Amino acid sequence: MKLSLDTKTQYIKNDTYKTIDIVLIFPTEYHREDMHNLKILKMFLRSYSANYPTEEEFKRELAKHFIIGFSISSKVMGDNLFIRFDLTIPMDHLIDDYDIEDSFKFFIDTIYNPLAKDGIFDQDKFDREYDFIKTRMVDSERSIYGYGFHRLLEIFDPNEEYITHHETNMKYLEDTTSASAYDLYQRAVLNNQFISYVYGNFDEDKIRRLFKKYLPEEENVLEIDKCYNRFFKLAKKEYTEETSKFKQTALYMVYTVKDLKDEEREYLTLIGNILGSRENDLIFNTLRLNNNLVYSSNVNKYVYEGAILIETYLQYKNVKKATQLVRETIGSLKNKDILHEAKERLIEGIKLDLLKASDSKYLILENKIDEDLDYRPLKEIYEIYSHIDEDEIIKFLDRLEENTVFVLRGENDEEE
Repeated sequence: MKLSLDTKTQYIKNDTYKTIDIVLIFPTEYHREDMHNLKILKMFLRSYSANYPTEEEFKRELAKHFIIGFSISSKVMGDNLFIRFDLTIPMDHLIDDYDIEDSFKFFIDTIYNPLAKDGIFDQDKFDREYDFIKTRMVDSERSIYGYGFHRLLEIFDPNEEYITHHETNMKYLEDTTSASAYDLYQRAVLNNQFISYVYGNFDEDKIRRLFKKYLPEEENVLEIDKCYNRFFKLAKKEYTEETSKFKQTALYMVYTVKDLKDEEREYLTLIGNILGSRENDLIFNTLRLNNNLVYSSNVNKYVYEGAILIETYLQYKNVKKATQLVRETIGSLKNKDILHEAKERLIEGIKLDLLKASDSKYLILENKIDEDLDYRPLKEIYEIYSHIDEDEIIKFLDRLEENTVFVLRGENDEEE
């Protein structure tokens, strides 16, 4: 399936605001070995540039140009990577002697003129960021939360078919260099086309002139493979128990759906949200509030992989009871009355979120970007949930299978 992205800048006017938002999004292929290249690339492009080679100089320049917001973010969806640059500045003529062209020029110069030479990012700053990343990764193994999740992946996804293991992650870091980070920059940004948006209170003719002057891109349509789904090949159902050095015990339960169809993603998200959202939070309410069995619980959805992970922290003596109650809670959703009430509570929560979002200046812009990237905006989710067929959800629940149960038993956490 192809995703068509128009490179013609989209202008969305809102004269009730006194700011201008400019967004550039660069779509490219994502490779797992680029995970640390991406972290370092974002750090370089949001902290300094060739013209402002220190963070102090860069921050001063942000203030000089009255830049309200400058950020770089990324979104990985399957095999696609979207690198996003956001600039927020005052509207023209709001501040005496202020010209938005200077801010726009600074923004573009930061993107296209990084702190690099001869295809290599500044080595000293690269080394500093590299050390930060390595320290965070090593520290993650010192807590039950990081260590337990990494061990779960080794059991549940032994061939790393859709999530990278800690050991491989460390290897990717070892292979990351200032040159490899620059290679990603060159592929994703320097030699790539972008889609762009301008939102707020602006003179469209002037903004068009700025784009033509500083970003003379040819307008066309980018066709990219919509590789969002990355389905996990189901492993055999298994129960694994290990003893760790930690004091508390972790219980992980993974549920998977074989051959998840694109239109069924909403069934999976609905079930995951009912189990873990604030409006219902069935897992936490059952395990913690009603039975006082766990310290905490989380429900994580892997929508494009077709999996739900239920993660709890508890005493070992409560594992059997907690496991049984998780199964019963999920099974209870096959009762149409229970499912309907939970779904309606979820919809009411989305209505409140939409109400709050309507007061946000970014709602229109973010909805437009989500639509273009085929990343369903909140309003669309509300419409889908409002008209979803509950009988189809109940049928879908029959395909939601318990795949893996992993107990990481705390040291000296004995059965009573």
